[in-house]
Amino acid sequence: MPDALSRRVPPWLIWAALAGLAAALSVGPILDGLSGDALDRAFLFYSVLPRGVVALLAGAALGLSGALLQQALDNPLAEPSTLGVFAGAQLALGAAAAFAPGLGALG
Repeated sequence: MPDALSRRVPPWLIWAALAGLAAALSVGPILDGLSGDALDRAFLFYSVLPRGVVALLAGAALGLSGALLQQALDNPLAEPSTLGVFAGAQLALGAAAAFAPGLGALG
C-alpha cells in the first residue's frame, strides 16, 4: 500500500488550479460588462480590460527579468537587491519625494 508521501500533488498542478480559479473569478465582471448597457461596456473596454492587460504584461516582464537575472548570475536566489537595483530605486524615490514633492501628483 503506497504511503501519503509517494502520492504528492505536483506543484505545477496546484499553480494551474490557482490560475484557473483566478481566471474564473475574473470572468464574471467581464461577462456582466458585456451584457450591460453602453456605460457598462465603456467601463469594461476603457478601464477594466486595459488594466488587466497591463497587469499581465507587467507581471510577465517582472517574471522574465527575474529569470534572466538568475540565469546571468547563475544564482537561483538572485533578486534585484543582489545588484543594488532595489536600493537605487529607493534612493531615486526618496530624492524625488524630498526635492520635488510636486511630482507625486503625476504618479
